Amino acid sequence: MKNVAQFEKHDGTSPGSGLKAKVARKGSGSGIDMEAIARAEAALEQLSCEFDGWVNEEVDKLLAAREDARSSEPTGDAIERIYRCAHDLKGEGETLGYPMISMLCSCLCRLLDAVPDKLQVPMTLIDNHVDAVQIVMRDQLKSADDPTTIAVIERLNEVVTDLEQHYARLVDG
Repeated sequence: MKNVAQFEKHDGTSPGSGLKAKVARKGSGSGIDMEAIARAEAALEQLSCEFDGWVNEEVDKLLAAREDARSSEPTGDAIERIYRCAHDLKGEGETLGYPMISMLCSCLCRLLDAVPDKLQVPMTLIDNHVDAVQIVMRDQLKSADDPTTIAVIERLNEVVTDLEQHYARLVDG
């Protein structure tokens, strides 16, 4: 079985993730105000008690977008709303302490990007992604090492990769 790290390279800033160390890795520190970095880390730490609420609000938006897409004949706008919610969570999940939500939403974005006609994306696959995000939030899986979630992410990535390859073959003729 593949390691999730093979699919995604997340370099977000989660509480206690060592912003100073990340900055030092990316540049030798020249011109970087390390005191400002320390203040940013302290501010993140103070705000961390709010992170669960913020992520939960974003997950609720994703769930509402999915329900809108399910409630009637899906429209391009409904699918686009799912994409925007997933894209927001992809960027925010790790920073707010939920790296697996970032990975799941990254995969969902790949799925929606893979299919040229968004109305042809199987709703079941969208449901699989959104349901997994909902479970990660419900169970507050804040580490990136839950074996069940890793297996789900790996399988979803495999399916999306297959779809990407399918549509690439169609384009190549």
